[in-house]
Amino acid sequence: MFKISNILKRKKVASELDYQYDFIKNLKKLEQLDGVKNNINMLKKQKMEEIPRYYSCTEEEYNKEKEIEEIPLQKIVGIVRFGTYNTWYDVYKSYKKYSKNLYRNNYSVDGKIRVYKLDKLIDHVVKGEISFNKILSKPDYQDYPRFIYIVELDKYFVSDDGSHRTFLAKLIPGSKLYGKIDKYTKDRTKI
Repeated sequence: MFKISNILKRKKVASELDYQYDFIKNLKKLEQLDGVKNNINMLKKQKMEEIPRYYSCTEEEYNKEKEIEEIPLQKIVGIVRFGTYNTWYDVYKSYKKYSKNLYRNNYSVDGKIRVYKLDKLIDHVVKGEISFNKILSKPDYQDYPRFIYIVELDKYFVSDDGSHRTFLAKLIPGSKLYGKIDKYTKDRTKI
């Protein structure tokens, strides 16, 4: 008996296989870009830091209009959303392990990494449709990344938007990242 639902099921499986193939192919192309393998090895040594306790920003600082600034990649030491990873490489390893599955969960990896966002960024980069630095400076996404800057420690953390772009910027040599900064200082009342 002919059923339209059987055809739709077959198309879905074929579509997932194509998507899976593109993911694997794109990841291999990304790793072949100049300097990416070297950066991946460096990420194995870089600890993913959590925001230290007893730092905060004033309500006035948080709510004031922010200018877009270039953020030094080497001073970005953590991503709030990815706080449970030990190293920057652990994020990459967690994302990469999903290449072994037929069906990629497009919503998240361990509830932290939105797979489809990284897939989309990597796809743009390897196809050369738009330069990664252009994506970072004029995002197609919601907004510029937002950073917490710990003044006394001279360290940056991605707060609520831009975690995937920041992570990929760490992989690709020569990337420049732009965002809005909230300056945090030691809260003397909580010590």
